Amino acid sequence: MLVLIGIVPAAYALNMNSTTADLTATVAAARKLEAELSDPELAGMMTALKDQHLAESRVERLSRSETVSAAEVIESTLVDDVLDPYPANDVVLATLDPLPLVKGVLTSLEGRQSFDELQADERWQLRTNLVELGASVRTLLRQFGDRLAEDRRKVLKGLAGQLAKPVEYVPEWVVMGVALCLGIGTMFGWERIVKTVGEKIGKTHLTYAQGGAAELVAATTIGLADSLGMPVSTTHVLSSGVAGTMWANNSGIQPETVREIALAWILTLPVAMALAGGLYWTATLFTG
Repeated sequence: MLVLIGIVPAAYALNMNSTTADLTATVAAARKLEAELSDPELAGMMTALKDQHLAESRVERLSRSETVSAAEVIESTLVDDVLDPYPANDVVLATLDPLPLVKGVLTSLEGRQSFDELQADERWQLRTNLVELGASVRTLLRQFGDRLAEDRRKVLKGLAGQLAKPVEYVPEWVVMGVALCLGIGTMFGWERIVKTVGEKIGKTHLTYAQGGAAELVAATTIGLADSLGMPVSTTHVLSSGVAGTMWANNSGIQPETVREIALAWILTLPVAMALAGGLYWTATLFTG
């Protein structure tokens, strides 16, 4: 979905299959959220977070100033305060100043019956506002949830969920395509997977009882993680389950295979982050 949104944002930035009723519900949620955020208590909380972020940003600018004097950095900060106290390019700051985002959503959807009536740049701006609004509510609940009444927390969480529906979606053909690709990949690479899981994790071959136990644990763990919204890897869960059955059966575990699997787990996140960051940095050289 991220690839599709990046390549053709006009088509996939918003759920174009949303009905008029969906748009009406989104507008209603935005109006309710606007009323909530206009409350002096919540407005004061967000203002405090905004001021804290601005102060931390200035400290960071001072700490990074290796080629200019501190006096010059302070002077430039004072100029920023006068000319642009709330920089528009600060994404974090936008989430700490949510009222303009709500107003932007309401303005974009005013009198609209369908997302098709929006221009391409309007769709992208609406998506940005909705995503940042969700981040704003999550920040508010994370920082001050213990100071809010339970009913109010539920209301804010529900409004954020409603506003996320136009942007957090997956077309049916994408689901089917991913399932098909996984199936084709397994069809050609099944032998290596079966040998690794069934023969190389333990020192003995996997029995039917061990396989059933590992699959049951994997299904239960993945189901719980899905209900709680926790990201897990099915391969990691199943491999760990197989290793657990080998240990419980005193079958022994092959340390070389387990070490390779564990090393892959550890390296996946930083390597993926480095590759994604490098690709983004390279793209900015050409696109600005």
